[in-house]
Amino acid sequence: MLEAFGQEEQVEAFGETLTLRADFHAATVIEGALDLPFPVVAAHVRSGAVQYRVLSNVIWAFLRHHHREIKIEQVFAMVMARGEDAAKMGFALDALLERCFPSAREDRKTKNPPKRNGRSKSSAAGG
Repeated sequence: MLEAFGQEEQVEAFGETLTLRADFHAATVIEGALDLPFPVVAAHVRSGAVQYRVLSNVIWAFLRHHHREIKIEQVFAMVMARGEDAAKMGFALDALLERCFPSAREDRKTKNPPKRNGRSKSSAAGG
């Protein structure tokens, strides 16, 4: 999980350049606010079926390193916003979480060997 910490993603949205940072402090803020482990929250956010409260807390925690002036209420308004800026924020968050917790890709998985039909050579030789 060490690759999860120190990752950053910048996004031009809501009239400014925002920097999301996944670090130990953000993880502890997320875990404290939601009472769930950071990797579980990250998987939940990446699933796409996430509550606005959870999403707001994650984004707020990731913004705190570079943007202490932004309040949780402002982040909730960003999450509730529709349009291009909200989409940009969503894509930036997804990119950051992908770097922190890379998803399994089909080409990374080892393939199972093909199933053999019939008897093995050793059992056929034994009769």
